[in-house]
Amino acid sequence: MIPTPSELLEQATHMWRRGVPHALVTLVHSGEGLQNPPSRKVGARMWVAEDGHILGSVGFGSCVDQAARKQALEALWQQTPFLYRHHMENLTLEGSLSCTGNLTLWIEPVSGLFPCWKQAQNLLEQRTSCVLITRTHSTEHALTTNLKACPGRTHWDGQLFMERWDPPIRLLIAGENDVAQHLFALARMMDHQVEFFDPALHDPSSLDAFSALVITSHQYDQEVELLSQALKGPAGYLAVLSSASRAERLREYLQDLGVQDTERIYGPAGWDLGVSSSKAIALGILAELTAKIHTAAYRTENLEMARW
Repeated sequence: MIPTPSELLEQATHMWRRGVPHALVTLVHSGEGLQNPPSRKVGARMWVAEDGHILGSVGFGSCVDQAARKQALEALWQQTPFLYRHHMENLTLEGSLSCTGNLTLWIEPVSGLFPCWKQAQNLLEQRTSCVLITRTHSTEHALTTNLKACPGRTHWDGQLFMERWDPPIRLLIAGENDVAQHLFALARMMDHQVEFFDPALHDPSSLDAFSALVITSHQYDQEVELLSQALKGPAGYLAVLSSASRAERLREYLQDLGVQDTERIYGPAGWDLGVSSSKAIALGILAELTAKIHTAAYRTENLEMARW
């Protein structure tokens, strides 16, 4: 399981406060094919304490976690970090579903929060993305704001493990109907920074690439005003709760006003989950905006990397 930066920092604080020596296991490379299921995500982490306390997982509770726990205890006993390459053949059907594959784990004893993690936390609070770098040949941890250094969310070259940390998604909701209320609650569960739009506090044109504006009010004047402003900036997701035909008329009207990039407006907002309840609509919106923002961010960086 891949923790978000805020979750990872909370986990590190929890392990440190326990006062028991512990190690951190990071999945830095996973092979491809059936023997390496997509559930094993590079960047997954597991904390292992000397007293057996475990937090997180690199193998969803499979024998990979068991092997990682054993190796983490060895690293604690030796007080030495090392790379561990896990390889198991496809012995049984059950084993093929959970215990086969080629994985590389970076295992290191940890005595406190890495200084670069604290720096990264400060950057994220300023809504600035960064790349965390682990040098396994020298056990150093570093940070850079040059996003081109990491072509994707993570990157492993055999010695350097790099992972990109991005600020949490920020969501502004205009409107206070049932869909808006459910969207607010669901976004909070996802640890998004969510607020109801207030013209005295919020400027839609200042929304960054990890921000979203969802208009649920069905007020045409408000839709025109907010979207005209938001399209001036790099907001990652703009959507209106409406029918497809009404959304198209809204785009055409904005174009007649001289507003650019109206194709960035999603309408109707959200993915169709096949259920028309307000909760399902809110869930579809949250799923769409989360996916669009994250995939767009990494796709853009990959294109820049290719040109660099």
